Amino acid sequence: MGNKTLKKYGMGSNVWFMIKEAAHNVPSVLYLVAAQAITAVGISLLELFVAPVLLGKIETHAALTELLVLIGFFTLGLMLFRALNAYIDLNTLPGRVEVRMSIVTRIMKKSAMCSYPLTEDSEYQNCLAKAREIVQSNDAAAEAIWKTLYQILKNGIAFGIYLFLLRDVNLFLITITLVTTISGYLITNHISGWEYRHREEKAVILKKLYYVQGKSQDRLLAKDVRLFGMEKWIKDLLNGHLKLYEDFCKKREKKYLLADMIDVILAFLRNGIAYGYLITLILRGEIDAARFLLLFTAVGGFTEWVRGILNGFSTLYRQCLDIASIREYLAQEEIFLMEGGKSVDLYGKLHFDIELKNVTFQYPGTDKPIFENFNLTIPWGEKLAVVGRNGAGKTTLVKLICGLYDPTEGEILLNGINIKEFNRREYYRLFAGVFQEFSILAGSVLLNVSQTEEGDRKRAWECLEKAGIADKIAGKGGNCIFPIQ
Repeated sequence: MGNKTLKKYGMGSNVWFMIKEAAHNVPSVLYLVAAQAITAVGISLLELFVAPVLLGKIETHAALTELLVLIGFFTLGLMLFRALNAYIDLNTLPGRVEVRMSIVTRIMKKSAMCSYPLTEDSEYQNCLAKAREIVQSNDAAAEAIWKTLYQILKNGIAFGIYLFLLRDVNLFLITITLVTTISGYLITNHISGWEYRHREEKAVILKKLYYVQGKSQDRLLAKDVRLFGMEKWIKDLLNGHLKLYEDFCKKREKKYLLADMIDVILAFLRNGIAYGYLITLILRGEIDAARFLLLFTAVGGFTEWVRGILNGFSTLYRQCLDIASIREYLAQEEIFLMEGGKSVDLYGKLHFDIELKNVTFQYPGTDKPIFENFNLTIPWGEKLAVVGRNGAGKTTLVKLICGLYDPTEGEILLNGINIKEFNRREYYRLFAGVFQEFSILAGSVLLNVSQTEEGDRKRAWECLEKAGIADKIAGKGGNCIFPIQ
């Protein structure tokens, strides 16, 4: 599903989705990402220039006072930028969590208020489960993406600055640096991805290993192990699967060793060429020692920024796969008119007649209908009892009338209008259903009766009295858990 959803919601589109989510809920997240990136670049630039500048001053026999001023300037600058960066980093978490929780709220609201048949649809539920998984922790893409965007922005700004610093250096040196860095990244990234590409093989090995390990510790099998002498057999099984996992890990480490060797060779080639070229310049007298130190440090930093940008976009791609799954769930179409549709006049019209006209209903995935060409009229004010054996369709009939399901064929009419045309949320307000499966909220009696802690206490108490349980509630300390004053 990942590639499919990313095609539907591209990487840029997903980043823009998160930016809009932050701008709507916690705009400070965006400002802090930018501020943190700028302070991080400031620290890098100060660290880059401090040694070359001081060395240049020493070469020109600058006064001690001037050196002390420069040292104080760089020291204070580094302290200030580091303090700002640490302060920003400390204050980014609450806003990022709030943005993630705003998405959690959207997912919860959609899942709680979606068309009822979707709660029984396996594909819809799988999509919901994936969306929930992606937002359940601080490491989830919906929150971690801000750290990735910070890294990309920081590396991008620094890359531009370092490129400007190296503008007067031989183009060949810049090209070699870029080629060796990008090549090294692509090669090592591909080799390091060996475990990911063989994750199914690893999963099978671990599944069998954990199964044998779990069974060996299962208390229910303790009698069989002792009676039938199964200890050696289980031990041999366990050792066999451990050997398979050990062989897998050896293969992986050999791949990682190869990746590290390639990285070292390319780094040696890059730094060797840079050293050789810059030493040639200094021997020709084209640059001084301070300039040499600045340029060589810049080459190393340039490499790190390029690698950081590549790593950042690689991480961002994976995170956008997850965010695409969130958006795919939020974009799931409703079966009913949960928004729009005709309004149900709950207060202006006092009489509501319900008619089931040639209704046929069959649950998805079944081959036998519950009703076929069923007709029923319930005039306003009529009291109707439906009696029948288990499985006859009594509950299904009530769910159809309440609008939790739509008929497979035929129609259900409210005052002569097909209920499909009404706003389904308003239509639900016509009913007060008590089904076989009930739930009690973990809260006060007031919360359970009125669905809100700020409900009308007097009216809620009247409801309890009409239901005949007010005395029981009062006897259980109702005045404490249900204050009516």
